[in-house]
Amino acid sequence: MDIGLMPVPDIGIEVDRFLRANRTQWGTSTVEEFRPLSTFDMESMKVAARMDWTQVDLEFPARTRRGYVYMRTYYPRWLERIDANDLDVAGSTRCVLGQMYGHYGESLEMRIYGGAWLQAHGFVGLSGEPNDYALDTVRLTNYWRGVITRDRMGVRR
Repeated sequence: MDIGLMPVPDIGIEVDRFLRANRTQWGTSTVEEFRPLSTFDMESMKVAARMDWTQVDLEFPARTRRGYVYMRTYYPRWLERIDANDLDVAGSTRCVLGQMYGHYGESLEMRIYGGAWLQAHGFVGLSGEPNDYALDTVRLTNYWRGVITRDRMGVRR
């Protein structure tokens, strides 16, 4: 049954197009580190792209946990590319995806899933009032730094 909440690009074609276009731009970087996708991964990505991510738990621990699990699953060496001291969720080049891709807007995740998914996974702040967004990004940055520090110390929850 197709839940049809959003139109979804053909994930396989989009991933192939993205990897081909960026392989020459970045050489061996994020593109080379992206784990090969199985048929199950493709189907999971299609389901995720269709979900209404505005209806999930948007508390900070849940958001960063989803983002952390995603990064560990699809980018096994992601921590090698992240400078926790420079991390800033509000910065398009200093957030987790920005440090991975050079700019979060260039990320595969932005192309496939969009803003609500990025918010639900703690990659960007929740939109709304400017002061609320600023506070959200500061708190997310701190949560991400904690997750990264614990992982680097070998403490996983």
